[in-house]
Amino acid sequence: MDEVMRETKEERDVALVATDTLEEAVGDLRLAGDTYTAILQERENAVVAREQQASWAEGSLRQREEAVEARAKELDEQASSLPEREAVVHRVLEQRAQELEARVRAVDAREAKLEEHESMAANAEAILQVAEEVNAERAHALADSKAVARQLDDGLRLREEA
Repeated sequence: MDEVMRETKEERDVALVATDTLEEAVGDLRLAGDTYTAILQERENAVVAREQQASWAEGSLRQREEAVEARAKELDEQASSLPEREAVVHRVLEQRAQELEARVRAVDAREAKLEEHESMAANAEAILQVAEEVNAERAHALADSKAVARQLDDGLRLREEA
Protein backbone atom coordinates (compact mmCIF):
# COMPACT_ATOMS: atom_id res chain seq x y z
CA MET A 1 0.00 0.00 0.00
CA ASP A 2 2.85 2.35 0.87
CA GLU A 3 4.43 1.49 -2.48
CA VAL A 4 1.26 2.47 -4.33
CA MET A 5 1.03 5.69 -2.32
CA ARG A 6 4.66 6.50 -3.10
CA GLU A 7 4.17 5.80 -6.82
CA THR A 8 1.01 7.87 -6.82
CA LYS A 9 2.81 10.77 -5.16
CA GLU A 10 5.69 10.49 -7.63
CA GLU A 11 3.30 10.46 -10.59
CA ARG A 12 1.47 13.48 -9.19
CA ASP A 13 4.78 15.31 -8.70
CA VAL A 14 5.80 14.48 -12.28
CA ALA A 15 2.44 15.73 -13.56
CA LEU A 16 2.81 18.98 -11.58
CA VAL A 17 6.35 19.52 -12.88
CA ALA A 18 5.15 18.87 -16.45
CA THR A 19 2.30 21.34 -16.00
CA ASP A 20 4.64 23.99 -14.56
CA THR A 21 7.10 23.43 -17.41
CA LEU A 22 4.36 23.79 -20.01
CA GLU A 23 3.04 26.96 -18.37
CA GLU A 24 6.54 28.41 -18.31
CA ALA A 25 7.04 27.52 -21.99
CA VAL A 26 3.77 29.22 -22.93
CA GLY A 27 4.83 32.29 -20.97
CA ASP A 28 8.14 32.34 -22.81
CA LEU A 29 6.34 32.01 -26.14
CA ARG A 30 4.02 34.87 -25.27
CA LEU A 31 6.98 37.02 -24.30
CA ALA A 32 8.74 36.13 -27.57
CA GLY A 33 5.57 36.94 -29.51
CA ASP A 34 5.26 40.31 -27.75
CA THR A 35 8.91 41.07 -28.47
CA TYR A 36 8.49 40.10 -32.11
CA THR A 37 5.36 42.26 -32.33
CA ALA A 38 7.31 45.23 -30.94
CA ILE A 39 10.09 44.68 -33.48
CA LEU A 40 7.58 44.53 -36.32
CA GLN A 41 5.91 47.71 -35.05
CA GLU A 42 9.28 49.48 -35.04
CA ARG A 43 9.93 48.31 -38.59
CA GLU A 44 6.49 49.43 -39.68
CA ASN A 45 7.08 52.85 -38.09
CA ALA A 46 10.39 53.11 -39.93
CA VAL A 47 8.67 52.28 -43.23
CA VAL A 48 5.99 54.90 -42.57
CA ALA A 49 8.67 57.48 -41.77
CA ARG A 50 10.51 56.64 -44.98
CA GLU A 51 7.30 56.93 -46.95
CA GLN A 52 6.69 60.35 -45.44
CA GLN A 53 10.23 61.40 -46.29
CA ALA A 54 9.80 60.16 -49.85
CA SER A 55 6.49 61.99 -50.14
CA TRP A 56 8.08 65.19 -48.88
CA ALA A 57 11.03 64.75 -51.24
CA GLU A 58 8.66 64.12 -54.13
CA GLY A 59 6.71 67.31 -53.33
CA SER A 60 9.94 69.24 -53.07
CA LEU A 61 11.07 67.77 -56.37
CA ARG A 62 7.82 68.82 -58.04
CA GLN A 63 8.28 72.37 -56.77
CA ARG A 64 11.84 72.42 -58.04
CA GLU A 65 10.75 70.99 -61.38
CA GLU A 66 8.10 73.69 -61.71
CA ALA A 67 10.68 76.33 -60.84
CA VAL A 68 13.10 74.86 -63.37
CA GLU A 69 10.37 74.75 -66.01
CA ALA A 70 9.40 78.35 -65.28
CA ARG A 71 13.01 79.38 -65.52
CA ALA A 72 13.39 77.41 -68.75
CA LYS A 73 10.39 79.27 -70.21
CA GLU A 74 11.89 82.56 -69.20
CA LEU A 75 15.18 81.62 -70.80
CA ASP A 76 13.38 80.48 -73.95
CA GLU A 77 11.70 83.87 -74.23
CA GLN A 78 15.01 85.63 -73.79
CA ALA A 79 16.64 83.33 -76.31
CA SER A 80 14.02 84.04 -78.94
CA SER A 81 14.50 87.79 -78.53
CA LEU A 82 18.28 87.59 -78.25
CA PRO A 83 19.75 85.18 -80.82
CA GLU A 84 23.31 85.71 -79.58
CA ARG A 85 22.42 84.19 -76.19
CA GLU A 86 20.75 81.18 -77.74
CA ALA A 87 23.75 78.87 -77.33
CA VAL A 88 24.07 79.79 -73.65
CA VAL A 89 20.38 79.23 -73.05
CA HIS A 90 20.48 75.82 -74.72
CA ARG A 91 23.41 74.76 -72.57
CA VAL A 92 21.56 75.85 -69.44
CA LEU A 93 18.44 74.04 -70.59
CA GLU A 94 20.38 70.87 -71.28
CA GLN A 95 22.01 71.05 -67.89
CA ARG A 96 18.64 71.55 -66.21
CA ALA A 97 17.17 68.67 -68.21
CA GLN A 98 20.02 66.45 -67.03
CA GLU A 99 19.39 67.57 -63.46
CA LEU A 100 15.71 66.78 -63.84
CA GLU A 101 16.52 63.36 -65.27
CA ALA A 102 18.86 62.71 -62.35
CA ARG A 103 16.10 63.73 -59.95
CA VAL A 104 13.60 61.53 -61.73
CA ARG A 105 16.03 58.63 -61.41
CA ALA A 106 16.43 59.43 -57.71
CA VAL A 107 12.64 59.47 -57.25
CA ASP A 108 12.38 56.17 -59.14
CA ALA A 109 15.02 54.69 -56.85
CA ARG A 110 13.11 55.95 -53.79
CA GLU A 111 9.89 54.46 -55.09
CA ALA A 112 11.60 51.13 -55.68
CA LYS A 113 12.97 51.24 -52.15
CA LEU A 114 9.51 52.06 -50.80
CA GLU A 115 8.07 49.09 -52.67
CA GLU A 116 10.80 46.93 -51.18
CA HIS A 117 9.96 48.20 -47.69
CA GLU A 118 6.26 47.60 -48.27
CA SER A 119 7.06 44.07 -49.36
CA MET A 120 9.19 43.56 -46.26
CA ALA A 121 6.37 44.91 -44.08
CA ALA A 122 3.91 42.51 -45.73
CA ASN A 123 6.33 39.63 -45.15
CA ALA A 124 6.79 40.66 -41.53
CA GLU A 125 3.04 40.83 -41.08
CA ALA A 126 2.67 37.34 -42.55
CA ILE A 127 5.37 36.06 -40.21
CA LEU A 128 3.61 37.68 -37.26
CA GLN A 129 0.36 36.03 -38.25
CA VAL A 130 2.09 32.63 -38.41
CA ALA A 131 3.67 33.28 -35.01
CA GLU A 132 0.26 34.14 -33.59
CA GLU A 133 -1.18 30.95 -35.03
CA VAL A 134 1.68 28.95 -33.52
CA ASN A 135 1.07 30.62 -30.16
CA ALA A 136 -2.62 29.73 -30.39
CA GLU A 137 -1.74 26.10 -31.20
CA ARG A 138 0.67 25.98 -28.29
CA ALA A 139 -1.95 27.43 -25.96
CA HIS A 140 -4.34 24.74 -27.16
CA ALA A 141 -1.66 22.09 -26.56
CA LEU A 142 -1.11 23.48 -23.06
CA ALA A 143 -4.83 23.27 -22.35
CA ASP A 144 -4.81 19.67 -23.58
CA SER A 145 -1.77 18.92 -21.41
CA LYS A 146 -3.48 20.43 -18.39
CA ALA A 147 -6.54 18.30 -19.05
CA VAL A 148 -4.36 15.18 -19.28
CA ALA A 149 -2.57 16.21 -16.08
CA ARG A 150 -5.94 16.64 -14.35
CA GLN A 151 -7.01 13.21 -15.57
CA LEU A 152 -3.78 11.71 -14.28
CA ASP A 153 -4.28 13.51 -11.00
CA ASP A 154 -7.87 12.21 -10.79
CA GLY A 155 -6.66 8.70 -11.60
CA LEU A 156 -4.02 8.94 -8.91
CA ARG A 157 -6.55 10.21 -6.44
CA LEU A 158 -8.83 7.28 -7.26
CA ARG A 159 -5.93 4.88 -6.74
CA GLU A 160 -5.19 6.45 -3.40
CA GLU A 161 -8.80 6.14 -2.37
CA ALA A 162 -8.92 2.54 -3.53
